[in-house]
This record gives sequence, C-alpha cells and structure tokens, in this order.
Amino acid sequence: MVYSAGKYVKASTTTEPAAYGNISGTWNVATYMNAALFAPIRVKSVSYPVDRGLLIEENIESPIPAYAFGGALKVSGTIEGNLRPKQMMPFWLSLFGPSVALAATDPIAAGWKFTLGAPSSMQLKIGENTSAATTDRELGYTGVGIKSANISIAAKEFVTARFDWFAKQYIASSPYSPPDSSEYVAEDPIVFYNATIGIGGVANTKIKSMTINIDRKVDEERFVIGDYTLNEIGTNGMTDVSGDITFTEKDYQDFKFALFGAASGMAAQPALGCDNQIGGGTFLVVFNDIAACGSEVAKMYIKFTKINFATTDTTMTGQNEIEKKVTWKATGTAATGFELGVAS
Repeated sequence: MVYSAGKYVKASTTTEPAAYGNISGTWNVATYMNAALFAPIRVKSVSYPVDRGLLIEENIESPIPAYAFGGALKVSGTIEGNLRPKQMMPFWLSLFGPSVALAATDPIAAGWKFTLGAPSSMQLKIGENTSAATTDRELGYTGVGIKSANISIAAKEFVTARFDWFAKQYIASSPYSPPDSSEYVAEDPIVFYNATIGIGGVANTKIKSMTINIDRKVDEERFVIGDYTLNEIGTNGMTDVSGDITFTEKDYQDFKFALFGAASGMAAQPALGCDNQIGGGTFLVVFNDIAACGSEVAKMYIKFTKINFATTDTTMTGQNEIEKKVTWKATGTAATGFELGVAS
C-alpha cells in the first residue's frame, strides 16, 4: 500500500552551492528547492524555533522601549528518529564533510566512509500538516548545517539518532507536498539486538546501554556587517566525541580499566599506579541489517582508535542490579581517530 504522510522532513540529496545559503540572487533558489533534489527521511520528532534577534532601542523619554528592529537571525532545531543509516545520509555528509575511500579492513565492503572533514551545508524542507487543510504548509531552509549528533543504544529499544541543526535562512519554499511511502529509501530501522560493540578488540555483550555524542563545535555567531544572516559554516574548537556506557553488574573487567587503568587495573590486586594511567582501548560498534538473520550484513559502523574512560559512577539501590556507568572521550588524529561508515 502506498500512502501519503501528513507531516514530513526532506533533506537535499545534492550539496549546496559555494554561495552559502544565499536565497536572494547569487544562486537560483527555485532550482535548489526543486522537489527532485530532495528525499524524505523518517523521523519521530522535529523542532525548528526561530530567534529574530530583536534589537530594542532605549531612550530617556519613555519608560518602555519605543522601537524594535530585527537583529541577528538565528534558526536552529533538532531532528530525531530511529537510526536509518542510508536515509540519514545527508546528515552525515553535512556533519562530517565529503566521504573518503573505504579500505579492505573496514567492516563494510561498499558504501561511504566519513572521517572528520570540514562540515558542509545542505537544505531542509519541513512540512506542517495542521487541523485545517488551508494552513498546511512547507518551509524550506538553506545554509543548513548539522552541528552535533547523538546516537543512543539501549537494550529493549530501537537505536535512535538525534541531530542538532541550524540554518542561514528560511523561505516558503514550495507548495505543501507530502511524500508517499514509495519515495522513502527502503530501509528498516536499527534495533538493539542488531548492534555489536567491541572494546579493545574484544566483543562485549555485557553492555546495557551506550551513547555516542559527536559535537563539531560549530560557530553559530559568524555574523558580519551588511548581513543579518550567518556568513558561513565554521568551527571554533576541536571536535568532541564522547559518551557513556552502562555495564551490567557482573562486567567488572572493563570497569577495572576505568577505575585503575590498563596496567595496574589488570593486576591480581588492582591499585592505582604512580603513572596514573587512564583505561580504554580501541572501539568498534557495528549495526547489522535486521533482515539478514543468521548471515549478518553490516549496514553501518563507528570506529575509534581509542576511547579513554573519564569517570565512573556506581549506584546500589536495595536488591536491584548494581548500576555501573562510565563516561568516555575519543582521541586520535582526524584521519584515523574516527570513522563512520554506511553501506551502499
């Protein structure tokens, strides 16, 4: 059955022109908002607040402001849905920049691999389906950047992905045009039992939940004289890749790495050493195709050269299972420290 969705999110399948997000003449917005250049993405929530940046004029003759003017335009929001790696491809491209070649050692044989390049811009369309058909509408956003992403993996749940985005400008891009089901890339969501996590080269099945946060430290204050919209996409700090892991109470092996470091932590009687080592190891999470039961096929992977355990938190409540949680940060060079791959 082919059905038409009411509310929707569409992302551009082509990169934005060099004139970042300009909708007033440098490039033809009608061309780049063409419906054929967008693909729908299944999401469960989206927000898109707008801050007009009011400038309030204060004068001595009145106890309240007499005038207000538009200031720096700030457009931002969040998009969240169950993880569908291929449908979400425009978000990976915007977050990381162009893909690089796969290697023979990568968990997927064909597809796209992203490291930490320069973030790129894209376009979004968001369709509003209201209680009155006469107010159904579509807004288009140009100069869109993805500033951060969060992937959450938890037992008994879908794997979810949340993206924090911003935009240079918005327009009433085109008539309201909800996609039908045939327009979506055919792809099942990732569920918890189709994810495998390895730390230090050892598969770990004793993890209850995990989050992966990727913050590109995008600068949302790049305004210049003569324009009330953002001037460009740029960063103002090192990319921060971090998260947390909750182990089962019986998985003390990895927890010792977090408490004592790799060397002293594995001794018969663990103790902190004089070198104050930090525990951690290589990291690989693979998300498999749910339809390939018994013959797992990787749909997506995330690999870090090293994750470093930063804090631990152990909680005991009554006779409940002991909660063992650690936070971590990834380290490594841009070329080898981080990889995200999506199968074609």
